[in-house]
Amino acid sequence: MKKKLKTKMRTRTTILTILFLIVAASLALSMNVAQAQEASVTVTWQLSSNVIGDTTGTILTVDGRSYTQSELSKGLALNDTAGSAGHTVLVTTPIAAGPTKRYVFSTWTGPPLGVLASSPNGTFTWPTNSSTVTANYVTQYLQTLSYSVIGGGTPSAPSFTADQLGSSFSQTLTNTPTAYFLDSGSFWSVSLNPLAGSENSERWQSNQTPSGTISGAQTLNITYYHQFSVNFTYTVVGGGSPASPTVDFTQYGLSASVDASASPGTQGWVDSGSTYSYTNPLSGSTTMERWDTDSTTGSISATVTVNPSFYHQFLQTLSYQVTGGGTGCSAPSFTANQFGTLTRQMLNTTASGYWFDNDASWTVMNPLGGSTDSERWFTSDSSGTVTAAQPLAFAYSHQFHLAVQVDPPSGGSISPNGFFDDGAVIQIYATANPGYAFKNWAGLGAGSFTGTSNPASVTMSAAITQTAFFASQPAVSITVTSDPTGPSFLSVDGTPIVTPQTYSWIPGTAHTIAASSPVSGGQEVQYVWQSWSDGGVQSHTITVSSLSTAFTATFKQQYQLTINATTGGTTTPPPGSHWYDSGQSVPVTAMANNGYDFSDWLLDGRNAGSTNQLTVTMNGPHSLVGNFSKSPSAITVLIEAILNNAIMAGLIAFAIIAAIGYVWRKRSKKQQP
Repeated sequence: MKKKLKTKMRTRTTILTILFLIVAASLALSMNVAQAQEASVTVTWQLSSNVIGDTTGTILTVDGRSYTQSELSKGLALNDTAGSAGHTVLVTTPIAAGPTKRYVFSTWTGPPLGVLASSPNGTFTWPTNSSTVTANYVTQYLQTLSYSVIGGGTPSAPSFTADQLGSSFSQTLTNTPTAYFLDSGSFWSVSLNPLAGSENSERWQSNQTPSGTISGAQTLNITYYHQFSVNFTYTVVGGGSPASPTVDFTQYGLSASVDASASPGTQGWVDSGSTYSYTNPLSGSTTMERWDTDSTTGSISATVTVNPSFYHQFLQTLSYQVTGGGTGCSAPSFTANQFGTLTRQMLNTTASGYWFDNDASWTVMNPLGGSTDSERWFTSDSSGTVTAAQPLAFAYSHQFHLAVQVDPPSGGSISPNGFFDDGAVIQIYATANPGYAFKNWAGLGAGSFTGTSNPASVTMSAAITQTAFFASQPAVSITVTSDPTGPSFLSVDGTPIVTPQTYSWIPGTAHTIAASSPVSGGQEVQYVWQSWSDGGVQSHTITVSSLSTAFTATFKQQYQLTINATTGGTTTPPPGSHWYDSGQSVPVTAMANNGYDFSDWLLDGRNAGSTNQLTVTMNGPHSLVGNFSKSPSAITVLIEAILNNAIMAGLIAFAIIAAIGYVWRKRSKKQQP
């Protein structure tokens, strides 16, 4: 019980103590407030650090009093009664810092009671405690913006983006420069590069930096160039392997270059209206050989493939000279392809070099201008082909014309005729046609000839006319025959004839007489050509003279000797058919094989002997057979010898006996009385 009372007493004491302390604190606070309302409080006014000493004039006005940047640069301390109301503040915005820079109020830091943080002015209550109030400004620089298009066209305009008072600012540019104050330190960019309306082959492109950071005033004119995609290629005409050309052109108003390629080409963006230029001649060219084009430059106004032809060319060093004198001739011209086009170049007596295409056919004027039908200046070297560098010195000879005439026109011909060098001595020949004979010459002009000599000489010191006179001749009788005569021996002018044959031919005409050989004379008989009476070959051409003539072909008669051999041997000449001249003696030899013996000859079916050699006289066709038989064995020979000997002994004995008997009978008769 006592403990409970003590605990209650302590709790009450604690509560009373706390109440006392609260009352005391309230009294103290009331006393401090009263003192503060009566005391002066300092407020320091200042500008953000980016506002430097490049401004003039009033920046801050507090309760109607103005202050400059210099007064605010280190902080402006103002005192007033704490908690007093009805004070006013005003900051100047924007603040000029020259013609291209300014400061624009953005916010307050630590604004007094009653002033909005984003408002440059307001009415406020003076703070009860010392404080610092900062007016924050944004630095801005003047940006003079525009764009331009070079090279024409109507693309869409670009837009410019940056910050203005901390917020994004975007403006479509125009061709007229327009000024804007924009935040320092903000990132700027230009959209659309290339400009809208551009394509794969045409565009409006700028090479300027399309973005950056604002750090000062600037005049920004974004220049867009109207450009076309150009394919630079080239073609080599006439062979060779030179280096690729370099192409110079304009891109973004500046010089640019690429190496052209033969196929498919090299692409480059080229400013519209600008020009391009190819390296010319190509690398690899020399003073005597080159690869050159006549279209090295051009202007670009559309998407295009530029393909100049570089022609393989050689230097032709050209000149001419005239020999033999004369007046009235003009300089020649040389004609050949140059850059694929036929080009004419007048020549001088002094050598000059000119370039012409490889493999081009060339001609030079021939004869020279001023030439006539009777006098000319002529060169023998008047055409060719360009295949290498070369000197061509054309030599023209002064020439006069030698004209020829024949009287009568059918009487013959004259050679030569035409143009010949001045002073040349020319032999002229008159040739009579068949039925005519040359009579004489009649000449007209200096150096001509009149007389009966043939050939004759003329001297070409002027134009000459030579006339050859001919007299007609009657036909003559020509006999063509053979020995022996008959058909099939001869042909005249390709036609077989039966000899003899007589013709009436014009003197001077040519005819062909030919002998056939051999010619059949019946079975196993032929005729072989031997000779012509004029000594000509078997087939030859004769020229008819003015006298009657006979042409005889002589043939010799031949007979056939047919030789056969039976089994067991052969002959020389060998078996077969052989032709021999009539009356010729032909030796024939029989040769037996091993195991055989020659037996005999059969000539035309009759036995002609058993010796192995026989001479046949060719008085007609003959048939000869050599017979062979097998040789006998040794036993057969012995038996035949014995038999032959026995028979001989018997005959001898018979003869002796007969003789003895005869003698005995004779004696017996004598003894009888």
